[in-house]
Amino acid sequence: MERGLTAVAFLALLLCASADRSLLAHKPGAGGLHMVALAETLSSFPPVAGTQAAQFLYLTNGNGTWYNVSNVGFTQASLNNGSSSVTGQLFQYPGMMGLAFPSRSLGVMVGVSAPGNPVPNIITSADGALTWQAVTGFVGNPPAGFSRAGNVAPDLQDIHCMTRALCVAVGGYLASPSAIFPTLGVALALAAPGLLDSFGAVYTSTNGGSSWSSVALPQPVGGLYSVRADTSGKHVYAVGFTPLASNLTAGSALASPPVPYSQFSGSIIYSGDYARTWISQLAPVISGYTYTLYTVYVLRGTMAFAGGGSPYGYYNSLLPANGIIIGTANGGFTWVAQPISMNSGSGYAMANGTIPRISCISFNTANGQYVGWATASQGNQNTAVLKTTLPIKSRHGMDAAYFSTTWTQTLLPALTGTKSQVLTGIVWDSNLVGYIYGTLTLLATHDGGITWFSELPPAAAIQNDAFLQIASVPTTY
Repeated sequence: MERGLTAVAFLALLLCASADRSLLAHKPGAGGLHMVALAETLSSFPPVAGTQAAQFLYLTNGNGTWYNVSNVGFTQASLNNGSSSVTGQLFQYPGMMGLAFPSRSLGVMVGVSAPGNPVPNIITSADGALTWQAVTGFVGNPPAGFSRAGNVAPDLQDIHCMTRALCVAVGGYLASPSAIFPTLGVALALAAPGLLDSFGAVYTSTNGGSSWSSVALPQPVGGLYSVRADTSGKHVYAVGFTPLASNLTAGSALASPPVPYSQFSGSIIYSGDYARTWISQLAPVISGYTYTLYTVYVLRGTMAFAGGGSPYGYYNSLLPANGIIIGTANGGFTWVAQPISMNSGSGYAMANGTIPRISCISFNTANGQYVGWATASQGNQNTAVLKTTLPIKSRHGMDAAYFSTTWTQTLLPALTGTKSQVLTGIVWDSNLVGYIYGTLTLLATHDGGITWFSELPPAAAIQNDAFLQIASVPTTY
């Protein structure tokens, strides 16, 4: 999928924290493990064929200091992604993408696969992120005809755990490139896997990640980048890329975008039974604008928000670059585009739009209101933080109030918005404590977002780390 190209600029859109306790009370700063951060340093940038990305974990107990877990080794013994360096491909290994902590000791990570990989790349920790082991228990086979150089396992991009036992992971399979682009074939798959990972994949676990089962999905569903559930775990949404078969004609040249590609929205699927079964939903279609959804957040019950922007890849310079946020208050029967307002003095000047692509959406509560936050980045150029407030209503049904407010850019003094500060996401450990993170960026707030300050570990600055995901760790179970 697009995340297979783990260049920092690509990762900025495709990674968003999976464990968010934004509606819980503030956790005390001292004591046990509070947050785990997955960071990556590319051995070369831009990435070249056969190069390898080093990945690290940082831990904090909420005291303002982050510790590098130097003894964590993502070795082949602990991964399911084949060779650590694959000649002739742009995939960066070890390639872990999604991170969740269902309990204070149990951690689960998912990642991209590699040629010859028979099972998805999922690893677990039973000791609070100190050591990791590969999961070997899988049930179910991928759909027939899905492969990448002999690879039958999907790239997994995100994971969300509804309880200590129940987890769901999403990603996608790559359709055979020769069947879609006969004249370009495997060369295109190696150069731009995100354009071809067009069939979604969902795996669920009912035992805390020890074993996983593939779940049947409605078709067509594009590759999935983000998955979230409400606090009950019953209502689950996943979003991603537009199915390739529906927007590109077989054999179409990449020099100019085919006409069918001019207005397609991202994939949305919904489950109302704890991720057991899924249905497709329709994102708003906007004339002349194709977009991918990179993040989803379930505020409560059947009320959710998703964000994204135009896809990366060969079409990046040919399509509008505007970011988009959509919302639903009725379980996805209708999704409505949300108004976005950028600060006129922020200096944003983009070739094809004025709003960076939305990389992550999250919420906390303050003063009797839901407070929505969104991070946005335009390639490796401009970054922004958007904010909105919504009334806390007693009923879960359709309410126009949730679609009458605007997401407005908020300028943070601690955020310079330079090319080196590509934003990956935002996560809340409580209503007061939250983190905005990305390339050489780790901002913290302890007052619900009123003020932000840098908590970037010195080691991360030395290594030029990009923070990919940060997970909140339960302290009570």
